[in-house]
Amino acid sequence: MRDALENEVCATTTTAEGTWSCAPAADLPAGVGLLQATATLNGVSAMSEQITITVAGRALPRA
Repeated sequence: MRDALENEVCATTTTAEGTWSCAPAADLPAGVGLLQATATLNGVSAMSEQITITVAGRALPRA
């Protein structure tokens, strides 16, 4: 997953069923931002459309 500045926010591998999830290693900045998923299979990459997200409030302490 990449942000609007092309910085990698998180990375993961899909399950055999094609599902995935990923959590950023660092807190995302508060406010409106963009995220875009990228997938690669057998050397071929595809990108999703950018989605708009809003990060509100303060970050919770990490466990």
